[in-house]
Amino acid sequence: MRIALRGMTLPEDVLAKGLLRRPAAANGQGMPERGPIGEVVTIVVVTVVFTEVIIEAFAIAVGVTVTATVAVGAAEAITRRQKWRDECDETLKNCLGTPLGGRWSRSWHETRCTACWQKCTNPQNKKWPAHVDLIDGKASCTDW
Repeated sequence: MRIALRGMTLPEDVLAKGLLRRPAAANGQGMPERGPIGEVVTIVVVTVVFTEVIIEAFAIAVGVTVTATVAVGAAEAITRRQKWRDECDETLKNCLGTPLGGRWSRSWHETRCTACWQKCTNPQNKKWPAHVDLIDGKASCTDW
Protein backbone atom coordinates (compact mmCIF):
# COMPACT_ATOMS: atom_id res chain seq x y z
CA MET A 1 0.00 0.00 0.00
CA ARG A 2 2.88 2.33 0.73
CA ILE A 3 4.20 1.83 -2.81
CA ALA A 4 0.82 2.79 -4.26
CA LEU A 5 0.68 5.99 -2.17
CA ARG A 6 4.18 7.00 -3.27
CA GLY A 7 3.13 6.83 -6.87
CA MET A 8 0.22 9.26 -6.36
CA THR A 9 0.67 12.92 -7.16
CA LEU A 10 -1.15 15.94 -5.69
CA PRO A 11 -2.00 19.14 -7.51
CA GLU A 12 0.29 22.08 -6.72
CA ASP A 13 -2.55 24.33 -5.51
CA VAL A 14 -3.40 21.89 -2.67
CA LEU A 15 0.19 21.92 -1.47
CA ALA A 16 0.39 25.72 -1.80
CA LYS A 17 -2.71 26.34 0.35
CA GLY A 18 -1.44 24.10 3.12
CA LEU A 19 -4.74 22.26 3.49
CA LEU A 20 -2.99 19.05 4.34
CA ARG A 21 -0.99 20.54 7.19
CA ARG A 22 -3.70 21.95 9.50
CA PRO A 23 -7.43 21.58 9.86
CA ALA A 24 -9.42 24.56 8.66
CA ALA A 25 -12.45 25.94 10.51
CA ALA A 26 -15.55 27.27 8.78
CA ASN A 27 -14.27 30.87 8.97
CA GLY A 28 -11.00 29.91 7.35
CA GLN A 29 -8.85 30.12 10.44
CA GLY A 30 -6.86 27.07 11.32
CA MET A 31 -6.05 25.68 14.73
CA PRO A 32 -2.39 25.69 15.67
CA GLU A 33 -0.81 22.31 15.58
CA ARG A 34 -0.20 20.56 18.86
CA GLY A 35 3.20 19.42 19.77
CA PRO A 36 3.72 15.94 21.13
CA ILE A 37 4.21 17.24 24.70
CA GLY A 38 0.70 18.77 24.79
CA GLU A 39 -0.92 15.41 24.20
CA VAL A 40 1.13 13.75 26.93
CA VAL A 41 0.24 16.47 29.45
CA THR A 42 -3.44 16.12 28.58
CA ILE A 43 -3.31 12.38 29.02
CA VAL A 44 -1.56 12.72 32.40
CA VAL A 45 -4.02 15.34 33.67
CA VAL A 46 -7.03 13.31 32.56
CA THR A 47 -5.57 10.19 34.18
CA VAL A 48 -4.95 11.98 37.49
CA VAL A 49 -8.46 13.46 37.54
CA PHE A 50 -10.11 10.12 36.80
CA THR A 51 -7.90 8.37 39.34
CA GLU A 52 -9.13 10.75 42.06
CA VAL A 53 -12.74 10.15 41.03
CA ILE A 54 -12.24 6.38 41.04
CA ILE A 55 -10.61 6.48 44.49
CA GLU A 56 -13.47 8.58 45.90
CA ALA A 57 -16.08 6.30 44.33
CA PHE A 58 -14.32 3.25 45.78
CA ALA A 59 -14.22 4.84 49.25
CA ILE A 60 -17.93 5.64 49.06
CA ALA A 61 -18.73 2.10 47.90
CA VAL A 62 -16.73 0.62 50.78
CA GLY A 63 -18.45 2.95 53.24
CA VAL A 64 -21.91 2.00 51.99
CA THR A 65 -21.06 -1.70 52.11
CA VAL A 66 -19.75 -1.49 55.67
CA THR A 67 -22.79 0.52 56.80
CA ALA A 68 -25.18 -1.98 55.23
CA THR A 69 -23.35 -4.91 56.82
CA VAL A 70 -23.43 -3.30 60.27
CA ALA A 71 -27.13 -2.46 59.86
CA VAL A 72 -27.97 -6.06 58.94
CA GLY A 73 -25.97 -7.37 61.90
CA ALA A 74 -27.70 -4.95 64.27
CA ALA A 75 -31.14 -5.92 62.96
CA GLU A 76 -30.36 -9.61 63.46
CA ALA A 77 -29.09 -8.96 66.99
CA ILE A 78 -32.23 -7.00 67.85
CA THR A 79 -34.41 -9.80 66.47
CA ARG A 80 -32.55 -12.42 68.50
CA ARG A 81 -32.67 -10.23 71.60
CA GLN A 82 -36.36 -9.58 71.21
CA LYS A 83 -37.20 -13.26 70.88
CA TRP A 84 -35.82 -14.35 74.25
CA ARG A 85 -36.90 -11.08 75.88
CA ASP A 86 -40.45 -11.59 74.61
CA GLU A 87 -40.41 -15.10 76.09
CA CYS A 88 -39.38 -13.63 79.47
CA ASP A 89 -42.16 -11.03 79.27
CA GLU A 90 -44.77 -13.65 78.39
CA THR A 91 -43.68 -15.88 81.29
CA LEU A 92 -43.84 -12.87 83.64
CA LYS A 93 -47.46 -12.22 82.60
CA ASN A 94 -48.33 -15.85 83.23
CA CYS A 95 -46.51 -15.80 86.59
CA LEU A 96 -48.27 -12.68 87.87
CA GLY A 97 -51.64 -14.40 87.52
CA THR A 98 -50.59 -17.21 89.90
CA PRO A 99 -50.18 -17.26 93.70
CA LEU A 100 -46.43 -16.85 93.10
CA GLY A 101 -47.17 -13.34 91.81
CA GLY A 102 -48.29 -12.24 95.27
CA ARG A 103 -45.26 -13.50 97.15
CA TRP A 104 -42.66 -10.95 98.10
CA SER A 105 -39.07 -11.40 97.13
CA ARG A 106 -35.91 -9.54 98.13
CA SER A 107 -37.57 -6.23 98.98
CA TRP A 108 -41.02 -4.87 99.82
CA HIS A 109 -41.69 -3.58 96.26
CA GLU A 110 -40.57 -6.70 94.37
CA THR A 111 -42.60 -9.85 93.89
CA ARG A 112 -41.12 -13.24 93.22
CA CYS A 113 -42.26 -13.03 89.59
CA THR A 114 -40.46 -9.74 88.99
CA ALA A 115 -37.28 -11.10 90.61
CA CYS A 116 -37.44 -14.12 88.31
CA TRP A 117 -38.12 -11.82 85.33
CA GLN A 118 -35.08 -9.67 86.16
CA LYS A 119 -32.92 -12.78 86.22
CA CYS A 120 -34.50 -13.95 82.95
CA THR A 121 -33.80 -10.65 81.16
CA ASN A 122 -30.16 -10.71 82.20
CA PRO A 123 -28.20 -11.31 78.95
CA GLN A 124 -26.23 -14.09 80.66
CA ASN A 125 -29.37 -16.14 81.38
CA LYS A 126 -31.85 -15.46 78.53
CA LYS A 127 -34.39 -17.94 79.95
CA TRP A 128 -36.80 -18.18 82.85
CA PRO A 129 -34.78 -19.34 85.88
CA ALA A 130 -35.67 -22.29 88.06
CA HIS A 131 -35.02 -20.22 91.19
CA VAL A 132 -33.76 -16.85 92.46
CA ASP A 133 -31.47 -16.17 95.39
CA LEU A 134 -33.06 -14.53 98.42
CA ILE A 135 -31.49 -13.40 101.66
CA ASP A 136 -32.64 -16.56 103.45
CA GLY A 137 -31.96 -18.97 100.61
CA LYS A 138 -33.29 -19.86 97.18
CA ALA A 139 -36.88 -19.38 96.06
CA SER A 140 -38.54 -21.23 93.19
CA CYS A 141 -39.59 -19.44 90.01
CA THR A 142 -41.51 -22.40 88.62
CA ASP A 143 -43.55 -23.41 91.66
CA TRP A 144 -46.89 -22.11 90.43
